[in-house]
Amino acid sequence: MLRNMSLEVKDMNTKEKRSVDFAMLPFWAKELDSDSILLTNRFGGWAILSKDAYYSILSGQVSSDVRDLLRKSGLAITKENGEVVVERFRSLNQHLFEDVGLHIMVVTTRCNLGCVYCQANSGDYADMDVETCAHIIKFMFDSHRQYITLEFQGGEPLLNWEVVRFATEKAVEWNNGIKNLKIALVTNGTLLDEEKVDFLKRFDVGVCISYDGPKEVHDFNRKYLDGRGTYDDVIKAMGLVRLKRAKLSVITTITRKSLEHAKKIVDAYVDMGFPVLAFRPMSHINILPEVWEEIGYDEDEFFSVYEEVIRYILELNRKGVRIKERMMDNVVKKVLFGVDPHYVDMCSPCGAGRSVLAYMPNGDIYPCDESRMLKDREMFRLGNVKTDTYDKITGSDNVLNMAISSSLDIVDPNNPYIAWTGTCPVYTYVETGSLIGACSMLRFHNRAIDLFFKFYPKYKKEFKGWQKMR
Repeated sequence: MLRNMSLEVKDMNTKEKRSVDFAMLPFWAKELDSDSILLTNRFGGWAILSKDAYYSILSGQVSSDVRDLLRKSGLAITKENGEVVVERFRSLNQHLFEDVGLHIMVVTTRCNLGCVYCQANSGDYADMDVETCAHIIKFMFDSHRQYITLEFQGGEPLLNWEVVRFATEKAVEWNNGIKNLKIALVTNGTLLDEEKVDFLKRFDVGVCISYDGPKEVHDFNRKYLDGRGTYDDVIKAMGLVRLKRAKLSVITTITRKSLEHAKKIVDAYVDMGFPVLAFRPMSHINILPEVWEEIGYDEDEFFSVYEEVIRYILELNRKGVRIKERMMDNVVKKVLFGVDPHYVDMCSPCGAGRSVLAYMPNGDIYPCDESRMLKDREMFRLGNVKTDTYDKITGSDNVLNMAISSSLDIVDPNNPYIAWTGTCPVYTYVETGSLIGACSMLRFHNRAIDLFFKFYPKYKKEFKGWQKMR
């Protein structure tokens, strides 16, 4: 339900407009249970009310307590909170006011693994050379944003270690402290050794290793090309990174096998001391139907397990265990704290081409990581670093089309969570054949926000504690 109460009213006797000191902003109402109503608005304001309080708003007979709650929550605007409401909206939509911050350099499309869910394998194998790498680094520094991140991906980027070394050294040298530069490496970890880790630590490069949890899950998901499991080598790699005191984070992919061992995955992350678990669904990108039949699941199957994972994590939090789930953490940051976590899939419009760019080994530029993985990716190609300027690329029709097709004001204008959620045109294209529409990721975001509001009354303290976890 969308309802609007104007900031101005017309006096029926004088016919003149007069300002009022309290007015409801347009809002949506959503029933949470038999006793509670959730109100939300476009500015990120929200409150959970009793049905009686909700009906009092509709009737215009609002008590002082409800009135105060509506003001504090940003559902109503007054002379006192106007700037706060605007600032919350700006904070939630910080991505609209910034340039590209994440630059993904795909240094190779080769890999030494044969993971069951591999999305990056598009069938064309290539390595980046140092000339193309240099063009990308110069191109990256043309971003008008002060905070930028260079992220190495593949395939397996360590198969092209010389270019990773070159890019790291030149990025630091050419930046010379002008921008706030971060460098990250996403790797399967199996090719890490002391020399590489020493180099990465020296240049403060963050190492993100794919780790799918306990041995039976990890070795099912992530195998060498000859079929051997990679778990033991990944555990050694993580130990080496920690021993050298380099920056370390981990990421997981959830298959049907993972769902069968969901709590064990949480426990494995806790045992390894990792405070953040990314328990998000797989996409269909580059996964053959017969493979999906073996390792995939439908949305309801995934979400029933996801709900139990979040509940389990919150109960662990109550016992003093420090762990959180990354997607729900994005929801918490947005809904509870009113900040933009710069998670491009949860932006409206999405961050493709505006917050992130991906560079292929030949210098071709794509608006996001997902688009560069497609076999039929030509329609998403923005240009090439050797022939096109930064401003031409970021101002191109393709970037504009990505923004238009991912704007919820077009795709889903009556979504009660429009202030916090987003959709992905690449997912939509893969799933429907069109850029515009609701994709599985949007549905997941909506259900995750539903889950937050379901759990929030019981786990307020635990959710608020997530802000302190890094």
